[in-house]
Amino acid sequence: MTQKEVIEYMADRLEKSKAETRRILLQISGLITQILDKDKSVYLPGLGTFKTRLRKKRKSYNPQKKQMMMLPPKRVLTYKPSKPLQKHFQEKDSEI
Repeated sequence: MTQKEVIEYMADRLEKSKAETRRILLQISGLITQILDKDKSVYLPGLGTFKTRLRKKRKSYNPQKKQMMMLPPKRVLTYKPSKPLQKHFQEKDSEI
């Protein structure tokens, strides 16, 4: 689903204009980014938890140069789905 499709879907469900819905979505996105920048986690009920963690420096192979190299530490985003969301998809998998 594209951002445009999400905005149209939300605008219809919220009975708001597309422009207003887009502003709301951008505000939420910006707020989540600001919170994650402070190394705090964000829990969205029914969806899950977003947080950042520091990945340690590590060795990696560069196939172009055919040599090992050290990758520097890096902050990465992680996501853990909520229990109800996990359960929903586990039930769907059992139907297959």
